[in-house]
Amino acid sequence: MKLLLTGFEPFGGSEVNPSEEVVKALSKHSFSAVELHTTILPVDKEAGPAKLIQNFEETRPEAVVCLGEAGGRMVICIERIAINLMDYRIEDNAGSLIKNQPIVLDGSAAFFCTLPVQAIVEGLKEAGVPTRLSLSAGAFLCIR
Repeated sequence: MKLLLTGFEPFGGSEVNPSEEVVKALSKHSFSAVELHTTILPVDKEAGPAKLIQNFEETRPEAVVCLGEAGGRMVICIERIAINLMDYRIEDNAGSLIKNQPIVLDGSAAFFCTLPVQAIVEGLKEAGVPTRLSLSAGAFLCIR
């Protein structure tokens, strides 16, 4: 299976983004059943999606997993739904502060994950990883 795994650069005054660190660590490993491609996305409403699309077109993966950071959470959250909304609580790294705008004009209100999220949660729990299912990743720089 060919997989594209992404994380984000630090934002909001942080010096580290855990999603970036996880992607960097996993990129150093080889997996027998997975051809892993990784990239770190800018926290920028224009450059982030552009880099994701570029990497997708270059690698043509069978699946894309985008990691993010949710400050204060003590478990890994597997998201069920991506909402079609940009509604930032803080500026992105390019200084944009977007309020109440769709990501895809005239698009669906939400997009359900096509990966087996419940099985992923159960597998991580069985491996001893603190995990829970989450409804949505929110509205800060959710990539289209």
